[in-house]
Amino acid sequence: MIQAEVTHIAYADTLRFSKLVVDYLSDAETLRPFYQFKADKTGIAKAIESRKQFDCDRAFLVKHLLNAYKHLPEETAVTHNIKQIAEVNTFSVCTAHQPNLFTGPLYFIYKIQHAIQLAKSLNELFPDCYFVPVYYMGSEDADLQELGRVFFMGKWFQWETIQTGAVGRMLVDAALLTMIDEMEKSLGNDLGKKEIELFRKHYQLGKTIAAATFSLVHELFGAEGLLIFDADDAACKRKCIQIFRDDLFHNKSHVLVKETIESLSRVYSIQTSGRDINLFYLYDGVRARIERTGQCYMVQGTDEKFTDKEIEQLLIDHPERFSPNVILRPLVQEKLLPNVAFIGGGSELAYWMELKSTFHYFEVPFPVLILRNSFGIVSQEAMEKVAELNLDVASLFKDKLDLEQFLLERNGVAIPNLNEEKAELQAIYEKMKVKANAYEKTLYNHVDALAHKSKKRIIELEKKMLRQEKKNQVLLIEQGFKCKEAFFPNGVLQERYENYFSLCINYGEDLKNTIKLHQQPFAQTFTIIALAKNS
Repeated sequence: MIQAEVTHIAYADTLRFSKLVVDYLSDAETLRPFYQFKADKTGIAKAIESRKQFDCDRAFLVKHLLNAYKHLPEETAVTHNIKQIAEVNTFSVCTAHQPNLFTGPLYFIYKIQHAIQLAKSLNELFPDCYFVPVYYMGSEDADLQELGRVFFMGKWFQWETIQTGAVGRMLVDAALLTMIDEMEKSLGNDLGKKEIELFRKHYQLGKTIAAATFSLVHELFGAEGLLIFDADDAACKRKCIQIFRDDLFHNKSHVLVKETIESLSRVYSIQTSGRDINLFYLYDGVRARIERTGQCYMVQGTDEKFTDKEIEQLLIDHPERFSPNVILRPLVQEKLLPNVAFIGGGSELAYWMELKSTFHYFEVPFPVLILRNSFGIVSQEAMEKVAELNLDVASLFKDKLDLEQFLLERNGVAIPNLNEEKAELQAIYEKMKVKANAYEKTLYNHVDALAHKSKKRIIELEKKMLRQEKKNQVLLIEQGFKCKEAFFPNGVLQERYENYFSLCINYGEDLKNTIKLHQQPFAQTFTIIALAKNS
């Protein structure tokens, strides 16, 4: 096991999480109407009882999963968990993410590991039940700009393909193989050769991105029993026809989400509002919104249009051509899986809280919502530099202006101020006001205006003095910003920027187990892990 130095920071102290997330973690009264169960043992117990009242088609799930894994190397833990799904006392713990190339940003890995560790923890807490971790692949996402981009070993790489539509349905092409070649060239030494070979093993010419992601994630986590579920399938969609039909003809999900947002937005900022129709048309390299125009259904950006009867028949004959958006996807997920807990990031939890009434309308159980674990993986050298500068890790989460001031104060640098002089000058002007007022009342206001101008000029002088002091301390400030960059590459949280395999190259192949050791199933802290770099 890699030797690690670990620091925990409360999410509220990071200043990087929304008020909604911080309030959810602190069990704020204002949020309670928008979720079903608390994220603790009692909440899970209640979610289990709720799920027992709505059982999914377990035989279908087993068949679907066996078919999905039939061409992959068998893992005993996966085979066992698939069989367990058939049992009524088996429940899933789920996280969801799109098929980013080479797993994309770090939090892709963190979410999956959190699901695995939570399932293990629940198996100990509830010995009469059995829990399996599930990665629900959002393979129908069409955002190639995001999913086809990876920051690897200090450089951005973008898949330059001409393919369009759902990224999961796209094929590995010559452009993607060239991208892997370019990533290999960026290494400059033997470190990372194993990771490149892993990419080539799974991203083979003609293979879909969904299949490549499936096999890669299976190799990483199959031994721990992770089940991968991809619902881009006619049989899975057919199970959800009731939800799709209602969305097309009655728009009830939009009405309910709109009502919820009106309540939620009185206190919190809202990012997802949904649409009248929350379905995309998915066919032949197209994933485009379905919109109602007059008496027809139009597919945005195409010539496709359908009458009511035609689109209903299409739904019956080809349910795989209908793709749920961010509002309906959680419903599809929870309808198909025997789920009791969903693990997501702050933005995911925010839009799930818009959906409670929609779940109730469709009579689908609402799971426990759990904020995924967050980590920062840094070098021991970086942590030593933080200590040398008399900083603490939490201070690096401050914005640059606040960090500058904190850095100067911590290192005994006097922050220029003229507070004493301002007070003395204010006293002089007060005396002048009294004297002036004795001669003519209008002079009082004149002196007051002079006082205001003087105060303004003094504040400007203070700023100039501070700027000069910062120039005097430029080396100290630059060192502080360099420390911050280790935690926030390009000003972004590391977990939203760096790639897992880059860190494996830098810190060793045992990184996954090190992260696993510090996973917290019901975590409420941001975890910093300091490691020695590979030489």
